[in-house]
Order: sequence, then structure tokens, then C-alpha cells
Amino acid sequence: MKKIILVLTAVIAFSASQAQTKFGLKGGINSSKERYPEAALSTDSKVGFLVGGFVTIPAGKKMSIQTELLFQTLGGKSMVENMKTTYIQVPVLFKLNANKKVYFEAGPQIGFLLSAKSGATNQKAAYKSTDLQLALGTGFNINKQVSLGLRYGSTLGSMGKDDKGKNQSFALSLAYSF
Repeated sequence: MKKIILVLTAVIAFSASQAQTKFGLKGGINSSKERYPEAALSTDSKVGFLVGGFVTIPAGKKMSIQTELLFQTLGGKSMVENMKTTYIQVPVLFKLNANKKVYFEAGPQIGFLLSAKSGATNQKAAYKSTDLQLALGTGFNINKQVSLGLRYGSTLGSMGKDDKGKNQSFALSLAYSF
């Protein structure tokens, strides 16, 4: 009997939380570069884009957890080459609503490398297949469905197999909640 009550309570709690869960789409532009601290090198910024979806789950009156699934292009430009990397990014962000309009977010983000090219040359073998990053951001809720966000992301370890390179990016995005 206790198990049945526990299961029913869990189902009711899950259903209630689903009523407040938000789903949506987002897209935007980013400016990224690759940094190599050990060699004191950094590429110039390269403009890319991001597109995907998100789920926001409330975790209190002012807190929520937002997970996203994004396709994002990163890279950098140097005098010798233009690097273009594409990732499937999966951020898990803790979101704090300062008020009804302004929010702050922070959390880990893992990127799964899809491609890495320098011009027409495939460079995927030089990169790790995953890129663990820290994401920090803020945003503005224009209304209940539309928000504008600004986020910074930086590799925590190394993105390369043989070097200590790091991805760094700023992204400006527009999100629409259903």
C-alpha cells in the first residue's frame, strides 16, 4: 500500500510540475575564438550561429533549471587559417529570476563535436570529441513568451587532443516559449 501511495504521489507531483514546465525554440548569433594560453596565441573572433530548443523546469519561485539542445558553430580566424567547428551543445543551466523581466543563468555545458575544418581541410582528429564548458549568462524577458539572452561560454579543460586550446564565445539569442 505504501508503494502505491508513493507512486501516486510521484505521478501527481510530476504532472503538477509539467503544467509549469516551458518548452521553446531559440536561435541567435555568436562571436567565438580559440585561445591557446600555453603558446600565448589567440585567434580573432569569428561570427557563427546557434539554433535549437529548450526545456525550463521550475525549481522554486525564482529558480529554474533550463536544459537545451543546440546546434552551434564556433571557431576563429587567424592570418594563416580560418577554423570552423560545429557542435551539438547541451547546457544544463541554473536560472535565477531577479524579477519578472531580468534573469541570470550559470552551469555546465557539454559540446559534442560534429566537424572541425580549416578551410577545406578536415581537422576533426586534432580535437577532442567532447568540450566541457562553463556557461554564464543573463537575459531579459520581453513578455511571457519571448526573451533575449546574452551568454558567455569557455572550455574548462582543453578542446584539443595535443594542446591546451579553449573555445570562448559570446552568444546573443532570441527565445520563444510555447
